[in-house]
Amino acid sequence: MPFGTKHSPIFFAEAIESVLRQIRIRSEIKILNYCDDILLIHQNKQILKTQTMEIMKTLEQFGWTISIDKCEIEPKQVITFLGWIWNLREMNIRMSEERKSKMVQALKDWCNIIYKSKNVKIRQLAALIGRLNFLRPQIKEASL
Repeated sequence: MPFGTKHSPIFFAEAIESVLRQIRIRSEIKILNYCDDILLIHQNKQILKTQTMEIMKTLEQFGWTISIDKCEIEPKQVITFLGWIWNLREMNIRMSEERKSKMVQALKDWCNIIYKSKNVKIRQLAALIGRLNFLRPQIKEASL
């Protein structure tokens, strides 16, 4: 990319958002997106299936390549999206066990660092804060 890969997610997000904005105007389904992850929601399974296919065609017409093997086209009530397991039937979200174990290990590592009074870089601390901030939707007391 002529502007370098460091800024490419920003440019991609802006470009896809303009396309999704037009789709939202014409469509009756809810669209959640973050970078290149898109979640389509509707109460009616058939409407969701039909409009999912239409949205995929629209994105392809705008030149976006859709990796079908990464897509879940069949509507479900329990899905994984952005690292969370979303249960739309029970209206709750939870962290995957893999992510939970990685978070617990990271906190144990930080406890060891604190216990040994080691110096840490601000960037490392900021990364921990970012990971803890990820917990906010699931744990009310996690808000900073």
